[in-house]
Amino acid sequence: MTLRIGVIGAGIMGADHIRTISAEISGAEVRAIADIDENRAKIIASQVPGAKTVPSGESLIESPEVDAVIIASNNATHAPYVLASIAAGKPVLCEKPLAATISECEEILGLEQAKAMRMVQVGFMRRFDLAYVELRKRVALGDVGAPMLAHCAHRIVDVPAGWTSEETVITAAVHEIDVMPWVLGREVVRVNWLSPTPPCSGGLRDPQMIILELQGGALVFNEIFAKSGYGYEIRCEVVGEKGTIELAQAARVVARSDLKVNQDLPPDWRGRFAEAYRRELQSWVNAISRWRSGETAGALGPVDGPDAWDGYRAAVISQALLVAMSRGGPAAVECMSLPELYREWPRQGFDSVLKLRGLSKLSLDSKRDTG
Repeated sequence: MTLRIGVIGAGIMGADHIRTISAEISGAEVRAIADIDENRAKIIASQVPGAKTVPSGESLIESPEVDAVIIASNNATHAPYVLASIAAGKPVLCEKPLAATISECEEILGLEQAKAMRMVQVGFMRRFDLAYVELRKRVALGDVGAPMLAHCAHRIVDVPAGWTSEETVITAAVHEIDVMPWVLGREVVRVNWLSPTPPCSGGLRDPQMIILELQGGALVFNEIFAKSGYGYEIRCEVVGEKGTIELAQAARVVARSDLKVNQDLPPDWRGRFAEAYRRELQSWVNAISRWRSGETAGALGPVDGPDAWDGYRAAVISQALLVAMSRGGPAAVECMSLPELYREWPRQGFDSVLKLRGLSKLSLDSKRDTG
């Protein structure tokens, strides 16, 4: 049975999801689109056979023609739409952040626990990027020994006028905040924030250096450069006891001529992570289809990737970074105790892998781990 998807938000991310589902995702179709700009929604809907616009996100969630919901609207609307989707019993893929505040994240966790069902997947697409998946496998298999440091860079060509230091953390750095604990298999316990530049008139300090201290003392140093000017680039190197391992450059070719070496860089995240977004969407659709058909009897919900707990944890770490930014010193990360509903899902999943090294390749190649 084809999964009928409704998309709330027809901006850059929503429109990209709509096009990807229509052209590249099997077992699903976009049936409804809602956006605060009705004309924008109509333009996107006119490009998708079978899709129609609806007047609001609420009416989209309530529609009997929608089986599952993608939320790609303004950050402030995420929590209300997620809560309404859970209440309606409809699986939801919510773009990051899960909610604008920690208290809203906690409300989402509470509603899922009340229903004893994990209905929410959060759009941390890097967990579906094949380079990060391979990096995680290699670290877990001990290729470079126990990880001690990670050096990351997240460089963006430019950001809109009025962009702030806080938005850099919440909107950009949140990807490393999510993916690096997942790669290294350790939770974040303390953070710090630094910048070599004074605030400009718009309130943006750029670049920023974010430091994540993980359980066991491992450190992640993450440079976020919001106005690098030269291209969109992602780097990550893990330093272990026996060596280093890093993401390869994403460019398909390198040209050498006229005494120069040249490689193209994408203008934004969509070029770098297009395949990750496709894999994320297909994995989500497959998980819902298995759940609806009863193939995953006893499962705790139609989620095959980062869930509401991961969204909550990222929000707590982001807030700790804003505290570090405001007071000029490190801040502790204090999450609530992990609820039972989310214990069944492998959080970092490395303890069992390392204990059962002989089965580690099989475990890490399973579909659940590559989410």
